[in-house]
Amino acid sequence: MKTHTLKKEVFTKLILLLIVSTGLQNVLFFPYIGNKIQLTEILFPITLLFLPLSYFKRFSFLKSETTLLLFLVLYLLLNILSSSLSLSNSSLLESAGRVYLVALFLMLFLHLAQMSPSEISTVIPRIFFLLGWSLSLLSLSGYVLLWFNIKNKFVYSFAEYPYLGTIYRLNGPTFTPSMLVTILSVCLIFSLNGFSVLPYKKSVRILLISIIVLACCLTFSKTLLLIFWGVLVILYNRYFKLNRIVLIGTILPVITLLFFATHFVMVKPNTDQYKNYIKTNFISSDVAFKIGEKEALKTCYYLNKKIAIDLVSTHPLLGIGTGNFNDEVEKRKSQNRYPSNFLSYDPHSTYFGALAETGVLGFVTLLLVMGFFMVAYSDIKKVSTDSFYQSVFILLVIFYCEAISTDIMNFRHLWVLLAIAFSYRHKNILISN
Repeated sequence: MKTHTLKKEVFTKLILLLIVSTGLQNVLFFPYIGNKIQLTEILFPITLLFLPLSYFKRFSFLKSETTLLLFLVLYLLLNILSSSLSLSNSSLLESAGRVYLVALFLMLFLHLAQMSPSEISTVIPRIFFLLGWSLSLLSLSGYVLLWFNIKNKFVYSFAEYPYLGTIYRLNGPTFTPSMLVTILSVCLIFSLNGFSVLPYKKSVRILLISIIVLACCLTFSKTLLLIFWGVLVILYNRYFKLNRIVLIGTILPVITLLFFATHFVMVKPNTDQYKNYIKTNFISSDVAFKIGEKEALKTCYYLNKKIAIDLVSTHPLLGIGTGNFNDEVEKRKSQNRYPSNFLSYDPHSTYFGALAETGVLGFVTLLLVMGFFMVAYSDIKKVSTDSFYQSVFILLVIFYCEAISTDIMNFRHLWVLLAIAFSYRHKNILISN
């Protein structure tokens, strides 16, 4: 009995470390494989060894949950099939990575489903509050090192950033500023809505949340628009009643602005700024349209979506294989059909990337998986009255909108969020029944 209890305690602590490790996605580097394996991947098999068998004995999936499991199985099978047909080893490894992420999701779900809704809504904000302020302070230390002329990977120098010139974007121990800001968005939203259950005095909590906000801002990411929307929803709900008109009416302009800002850069032609822009590895000289004297230059986000549309027309059902988009970009470079100075980016869009790499079939299963969670958290009454439910809803909207211009399906913290959403839904349905 003591051994069983000890095993469960160790498993619980490992789960905590596993969630926290999603904020440390670029701290390890190994020969041959580089930074493909990070702390989360090392902790996962260790945690799996301590998974209590008792979880399986007293657990059963609800009928509606088996639908999601079917969607996930189809999603994985189509990824693997597409990779197999492409005859690419790297593509098969990419699909294997998706299998691992779904396994991570299920393990976290099994653990969280042992808690009550009140426990989940208390523990999760505390975990992400801890992760948020500690990750922010660690990341911000990069500016201190830079002040002493010590180069580091926590701060990323970005030349000719649209409208701002050369800036130093906060990268932290992650791969990109976009990854960092999406992790911090989870920490911030859960912390704001779970403010009353956070540790420390009120003044300390406010200070630490302010540090998270500062770190978010210093990523200079366009995701800040979505985070601002999320915070606005939380504040609005404090004083007024939320409804679909308010939610849709506020998010649509944000999505429009986000799309415009990522896919086009406005500039006057034949100026120094114009010349500097087209020398970068993400802004082309192709003009999409004009507004007055300014031209809208197409960015890599726009060009990659155009490639994705071309690819789905030639590989409609199963695409070109998971993770093979970069190879297609290289082919087009060699054919002078893509700017040679551009990096061979990933699709930079979850939706268009799925269409290109896994075809219409893979794209549909992706939408089914994502749609399941959105439908589960679309009850406006609960969004207005249940702060934890509201947090999950806001974060799903942020991630789904971010997916327009970011490849989010390999984000470990996305699958952690989905496991939280799935478990909270599971427990609430059990209680209501």
